[in-house]
Amino acid sequence: MSSPARAAEFLWLTTWVEQRLGACLTFGRGLPWQRMLEGFGMSVSDRPASQPGDPHLDSPKIHVGSNGEWGWAIEHFTVEGSKSDTLCRLSSGGAEALSLTFTQTLSTFFYASDGSIVNGFVLTLPQRRFGSDPDRFDAAMARAGYFDPNADHVPAEAAFFLELAFGLKITEEMLRNVAHTADLPATLLPPTRLPRGGRHPGPRSAGRGVSKSRVVAITRPRPPGSGT
Repeated sequence: MSSPARAAEFLWLTTWVEQRLGACLTFGRGLPWQRMLEGFGMSVSDRPASQPGDPHLDSPKIHVGSNGEWGWAIEHFTVEGSKSDTLCRLSSGGAEALSLTFTQTLSTFFYASDGSIVNGFVLTLPQRRFGSDPDRFDAAMARAGYFDPNADHVPAEAAFFLELAFGLKITEEMLRNVAHTADLPATLLPPTRLPRGGRHPGPRSAGRGVSKSRVVAITRPRPPGSGT
């Protein structure tokens, strides 16, 4: 089956993101939802559960869940999950973590393993790379259509890419079935809250001044079939 046909399976995610004007989805392989909270510098004990409400009016929240294979965190108007500090905490001790961020100005993918940023790219400009191994997912990117100049890369193609590269299939049920909802700490909001049309700090925070993650930004043409 061709990449466009497979990506079409995730068109529901494009609608889901557009209805919310953006989102940040963070995943940790095998992590329970409590560990997902810890990756954001939070815990169940010091951040009591908060009732979901209108994301346009209420204070920003984080929604977490898990299913044994993956843990996940959902944000609206904030992008804590795309920060290198968050991903490095989640992936510490030999774990894996990744994020998809969709905003009106910039959409990104980042992947961390064992406490270090390994790979990342701008979803609409895939030659803009980050991480210590920027070519690791070239084969999956090609199959997902990222080297096709006529492809629309967000968000359905991004979800298809995650299935190809990690065996992670995002479902509507995952995004509905959250185990815990909490207010994000106020200390996190000034640099990360995204008003409509706001700027996305992901590549800036992940690509500059983060020596412990050995993040490298690389910009170059990426023809189909190229690799290391």
